[in-house]
Amino acid sequence: MVSSKDYMKLIERWLGFARGLVRQVGGRPELEYFGTGYNNWAVQTHQKAFSAFAVCAVDPDLDEKNCQIKRDEILYHALKMLRFNLETHIQGSFFCLDGTKWGHTWISALGIERMMHGIDAIKEYLTDYDRKLLEKVMVSESDWLVDDYFRDMPERKGEVLAGKTIHNHPESNIWNGAHLLRTVLLFPDVKRKKEYIEKATTFIINGISISSDAKCKEPVNGKPVSYWYRGDNFFPSFALNHHGYLNTGYMVICL
Repeated sequence: MVSSKDYMKLIERWLGFARGLVRQVGGRPELEYFGTGYNNWAVQTHQKAFSAFAVCAVDPDLDEKNCQIKRDEILYHALKMLRFNLETHIQGSFFCLDGTKWGHTWISALGIERMMHGIDAIKEYLTDYDRKLLEKVMVSESDWLVDDYFRDMPERKGEVLAGKTIHNHPESNIWNGAHLLRTVLLFPDVKRKKEYIEKATTFIINGISISSDAKCKEPVNGKPVSYWYRGDNFFPSFALNHHGYLNTGYMVICL
């Protein structure tokens, strides 16, 4: 059976190669980027690379000989990669190397979710400034999800959508709900806490949603499932027609 240690061995071997793709920003020595440093998918790639560096930096079983890079250097790069990502967000002081800032898109919350285990791994090494900027980024994305999320349809601004074939958004509803709840858990004094929890509940209930949820009386956050229901993404058999075909990959991802 494959274990987490087996994956670590693969990631360790990758680190030595990946170090050559991490570059410092001219004039901002505290910032480093992986790959191109551009917006959109490059942001997602950078966030996942940061996570790998961060997790390896604190793993007690790290084999420095296998990865050909010292633990301290891995942590050094991880912190600078995180700061690049936070500073190039709409709330930050810098920009991606294509001259734009990232954030407030249908997929930006997913990128943050994909790197949160990395942030958790090195949280004791973050400065007060790092933590405050992280809060600004997460709150900014949460506000956008509550007020403006619309999947390229201005007429549906702020809505949570679901459907078997049209407006089928199981995975994104789940990751958006997860982001809102994570913001509340990390920053419990956030001003819009109640709104975040309510919107998160709507997103998550409309993840693996089926038609019978429209009449379900089981309580969630003080109200029946039927109150939160917006549509069924899955068929009653729990099959999923995502991207136009029976998408077993997304069925597993959502679960």
